[in-house]
Amino acid sequence: MPGMSGQDALPEIRRIRPDIPVLISSGFTETQTMRLFEGCRVSGFIQKPYTANRLAQKIKAVLTAP
Repeated sequence: MPGMSGQDALPEIRRIRPDIPVLISSGFTETQTMRLFEGCRVSGFIQKPYTANRLAQKIKAVLTAP
């Protein structure tokens, strides 16, 4: 969602598709980032920078999680 931060976009995404898995990406640590999204049902986290292979692994993990 152009012009929105992740904190602003996630509630909108949840409004549109409450069941969709959400993978958060940030240059900050996982602890710092997840604190911002506490209670938002985040499915996973990947820290920047990352490789395409690592991103693919994370997406696969999120999509196959129970």
